Amino acid sequence: MKGRAALALAAIVCAAGCPKEAADELIRAALHHALVEAKDLPDIRMVSEGEELIVRTEIEGSPVEITRAALPEVPGRKLVLLKPSQILERSRNLGDIYFVTINYLELHGDEATMMIGVAMQPAPERHDIPMCCCTGEVRYALVDGTWVYRGSGGTVCP
Repeated sequence: MKGRAALALAAIVCAAGCPKEAADELIRAALHHALVEAKDLPDIRMVSEGEELIVRTEIEGSPVEITRAALPEVPGRKLVLLKPSQILERSRNLGDIYFVTINYLELHGDEATMMIGVAMQPAPERHDIPMCCCTGEVRYALVDGTWVYRGSGGTVCP
């Protein structure tokens, strides 16, 4: 299912979980914009070094999970998709882990919003509450079967 047909279905069932294909296409567009085109991911500097770039599978506030199909190509980086438990395990071995996060994905007809940014999993031995990292609201619209960036809203930082 492509384009408008997928979107029509998404508008009907998004409350119970957005269709995977529609969500994958939207997330891929949002990540590509934030990491490759505009490079305006809030707190991008926290994830800008190293070969690997971790993306959390879980989307807070949504039954949708990020899948491999939703990951764009990012020149010079290997995107690694990890579950929250895997991120926690890495922090036990490597210390604080910074990763790309998407939260509160909402898909309504041919428009979508989400929060996108960076989050941190502190090393467990630190017993710290993360006071780092920002997310920002982004808006997208489906235009001729392609998700197009339409603007940003507010940024939330702890």
